[in-house]
Amino acid sequence: MRIFIAITAGAKLRESINNWQADHHLLPVRWVAAKNLHFTLIPPWQEQDPGKIIDALSSGIKRFAKFTLRLNHVTLGPHAHAPRLIWAVGPTSEKLLELKALTESLLQKKPVRRPLKTHITLARFTVKDYTRFPSDELNESIRWQQQVGSISIMESSLRPSGADYTILREIKF
Repeated sequence: MRIFIAITAGAKLRESINNWQADHHLLPVRWVAAKNLHFTLIPPWQEQDPGKIIDALSSGIKRFAKFTLRLNHVTLGPHAHAPRLIWAVGPTSEKLLELKALTESLLQKKPVRRPLKTHITLARFTVKDYTRFPSDELNESIRWQQQVGSISIMESSLRPSGADYTILREIKF
């Protein structure tokens, strides 16, 4: 099973994203469904025993303090010279980095080499679709935030229509 660790978008954040998507419905993109909106903390890996992941996180994450995740603009990603995503991005806080480090430690995972970038994918598109965008740039200011008090163990299922995610367990702290 292909799993990853995420912070799922709460109802208020999903509503803000849904409103933004509705305002930009003419863009030639595949919108990420509300149930799939998340921030990836630990990227996907193949796991035979998700129960051991649930146990490791359940016992070790409980004392972590809640914090606020902030998103301050919508932009193209992952690279300006070759975009294929629309992201809501924000600053990477010390609390988020601490949560990532704790989670990696509990799961005995080596940190990923690239730095953590606070973002949620709102849409995906192809190079061909990008040529139909009304502008080569996208940089809209937003003021979205979410109180973070849990992480989720998620299963990723790859389908021809795109990835679909299922929450296996939400662990509160």
